[in-house]
Amino acid sequence: MCAQLLLLRITKQTLQEVSAHAAFYDPDGVITSTADLLGEQSLDPALQDSVMWDYDGDGVDNLTEYLRGTDPTDFFNGETVTIRAYKGDGQVDEPNVFLLRRLYASVHDSEGAEIVNAPVRIRSVGGPYLSRFRNASDLHSTVYDRTVATFGASTAYFTPATDGSYSAIADLPDGTSVTFSVFVVSEEDKQKEPIRNFEVTDNGDNTTTYTWTSDADSGDWLRLQEKNENGTWSTFFNTTYGSSVLPYRAGQTDYSLTLDENNQVVSQ
Repeated sequence: MCAQLLLLRITKQTLQEVSAHAAFYDPDGVITSTADLLGEQSLDPALQDSVMWDYDGDGVDNLTEYLRGTDPTDFFNGETVTIRAYKGDGQVDEPNVFLLRRLYASVHDSEGAEIVNAPVRIRSVGGPYLSRFRNASDLHSTVYDRTVATFGASTAYFTPATDGSYSAIADLPDGTSVTFSVFVVSEEDKQKEPIRNFEVTDNGDNTTTYTWTSDADSGDWLRLQEKNENGTWSTFFNTTYGSSVLPYRAGQTDYSLTLDENNQVVSQ
C-alpha cells in the first residue's frame, strides 16, 4: 500500500528529474509517453507494472530506488560485498565425467553475512564445460544463477572432455570474482603411490589434521576420500605433490595437512 501511495504522489517535475533513467524503470515507454496520467491521478493498473519494474532484482522497484538515490541497476546498492569459493574447488575426475560436487559460490556483505538471491554468473575458461544439471547433455560456456538459502550460488556441474587443469570463474556484476580449479585425469593417472602411517586428528576448532608417510614423486596426485553411508567413496580433497599447498620432499617423507570445515588448507 505504501508503495502505491508513493507512486500516486509523483509529480511531473519528479518525472522530468528522473526521466534520463526511464529506460530502466519504464522499459515499455508507457510513462514517458503518457506523463499526463501521473501527478495526482490514480494510476492505471497496467501502468503500475511498468513503474514498479525491478531491473536488478533486489525487491525494490526502480522508481523508488531513484527517489531514494540508489542505483536500480545495482543489486547491492553500493554496499561492498565479497564472493567466495564455498564448495567444489579442487575436484578431480576422469574425462567426460561430471565431477561429484557442483561449484558453489557464496556472497557476503561487509559484516560477513551471506546475501541471499545475489546475482552470480559462472563461466568456464576454455570451453563449454558447465551444465545446470548432473548428467545433462547440454554444456554451456556460461551459466547465470542466483544464490539459494545461505549456501551461496548453486551453479553448475563441470565435465571437461580431456585431461588437464581447468578453471571456472564466478563473478558479480561489479566484476568481483573468485576462481575454481578442477582437474581431469585418466584413471591410470590417478593416485597410485602407497600411503603409510595415515592418521586423522580432530583439532576441536573445526579443523582436521591429516598426517602420512609417502615416497611419491613430484607431480603425483594426492586424493583424500571419505566413505559414504551406501559404501561408495567420495573425494573431498585433491592436489599434487609439489603444489603450493603440498610442497614436494624427496624420498620417504612424512607429510601433514590441516584442513578447515570446508576442506580448505589451513597449514601444511
